[in-house]
Amino acid sequence: MNINQITVDKIAANAEKAKIVWNLYSHDEKLKEILHLRPTKSGITIVSTLPCAPMRGLEVNDIELAETLRIIAAKKATLLSANPENAKEILKNMKFKGRKNDGFREENAQAMFIKGMILKQEIYEGIHFVASELTLDGDNRFDVLGYKDDVLYIFELKKDRTFDCIKQVSDYVNLVKQNNAAFLNVLSQYPHFSVSGFSSVQGVAVMKYAANATEKLAEEAKEKGIRLWYYEESISIRKMQ
Repeated sequence: MNINQITVDKIAANAEKAKIVWNLYSHDEKLKEILHLRPTKSGITIVSTLPCAPMRGLEVNDIELAETLRIIAAKKATLLSANPENAKEILKNMKFKGRKNDGFREENAQAMFIKGMILKQEIYEGIHFVASELTLDGDNRFDVLGYKDDVLYIFELKKDRTFDCIKQVSDYVNLVKQNNAAFLNVLSQYPHFSVSGFSSVQGVAVMKYAANATEKLAEEAKEKGIRLWYYEESISIRKMQ
């Protein structure tokens, strides 16, 4: 499948604009716990990774981006506080898209996954976070992209266990290999981590762990050359002293 070059050029241009603004805040570790940027064909989406608003977005242009990040940075203490209602109110007033309910969905797992990568938690093997929900052809949307040691990683996350996840991410790997130049054109401009090149593409299927369902999934993943990661419900500990 060939990627539309007009779409590629528009996303790359917005990525470059986002990168210029983000460089002003890239040192702010607390801000990184709250959000990341997603360049799109029509603008730049500020994406929340807060537990109370996982993957909720606000689309802006590059001029609006600078002012919006300034406001969020000034309110980060409240956004990161133990009271999620205060954070929700701030995001609502800023016109972030809301959720209909607070039930656990794939976007909850995705937000936690991205936040862990951005904070460079050991379990992510030093893989740098690059992008979320990237789509260049309008049909295939990559949950998370990462990069390490000349390898581009494509992560597909599912709330439950499914063989479809393995096939899906395998198809994504082939799509990138067939359109290497188009993806590199976009990713080389990305704000959080710019990818200057990659020699290989690795797909990773990420789903909820179940002891009685791992063997067949592992066989399927191995056959397609896909890594298999499981997540478990647990308490996340951050030791301060």
